[in-house]
Amino acid sequence: MVEQKKLTRVFYEGMLVNLPNPKTALQFFLLGAIFVVMAIISDSAYALLAGSLGSWLRGHLGFLRMQWHLTGSVYLGLGVVTALSGSAKK
Repeated sequence: MVEQKKLTRVFYEGMLVNLPNPKTALQFFLLGAIFVVMAIISDSAYALLAGSLGSWLRGHLGFLRMQWHLTGSVYLGLGVVTALSGSAKK
């Protein structure tokens, strides 16, 4: 018969075997570096796009008017919902 071990013990034994393994450490560092590079590229692209789009939108009065009306409508809607949703306890 094969001796049954608890899964937690098997997990910790596997960790103990892999921790000193240099290939495992190298793989973690490589995957971490790839993640950091991808994050820098994507975040930089988002920042450049947002900056360009923001500059373009600031130059259009129609967008600014629409934004002003949209913001006012949202505040009005929130006020109406707050006024109509009274407490169940009175």
